[in-house]
Amino acid sequence: MSRPVVVLFFLASLWLPAPADAADEISEIDICLDMSLIAKNVMTARQKKQPMSETLLNTIKLMEDWVKKYGMEMDSKDVEEGAALIVMPAYDRAAYPSNSSWNPERQDAIRDFENEYFEECYKGLTSD
Repeated sequence: MSRPVVVLFFLASLWLPAPADAADEISEIDICLDMSLIAKNVMTARQKKQPMSETLLNTIKLMEDWVKKYGMEMDSKDVEEGAALIVMPAYDRAAYPSNSSWNPERQDAIRDFENEYFEECYKGLTSD
């Protein structure tokens, strides 16, 4: 099972259903777009060689905002674990040199990581 799927199942297991009217207003694309933007932020930090501890703290804040936005109820430990499930795999990947303002390898790494999280999230939320 890939890391994005693990994150998705972790978060889905903590989701407390919202009232039916509220659930109709939230699209899978919106949820997954936000998740992929968090993943993009994490991999961007990785490519800039920010310390993992700093990236984890920033990601926890982003996840707390994400949880509030979608009406999820998660305690701080669960948010921290969810953030770590995104940060740790990013730091397992290579950080490419920043010898220019535009490094295609860095941009590819960021885009690929973002796309992985969006794809797995969307598949997970829309599959029967």
